[in-house]
Amino acid sequence: MRAALFYATLAGMRRAKAHLDPEQELLLRLEAARSEKSEERLREDLRKYLSRTPKPDLPPGAGAFDSGHTDTAGRAEEILQETGFGQDRD
Repeated sequence: MRAALFYATLAGMRRAKAHLDPEQELLLRLEAARSEKSEERLREDLRKYLSRTPKPDLPPGAGAFDSGHTDTAGRAEEILQETGFGQDRD
């Protein structure tokens, strides 16, 4: 089975092409059908993806449980008391 050829024309830019293997082509077609996004929206999504700032190399799971608070370690005892952790339940 030959690889699909994917063409994209980005606003005011020249046409670009990328070769997709059959699985990638199928996934692209399924996503387009599933999301019912317009060509313009798919181009915008691609632009955002390609222009994103790479995240620093972190160990697996780092930041997975980010609470949004920066003082959690310093408030550990207070937080544990608020939740009743370690207290007997009658």
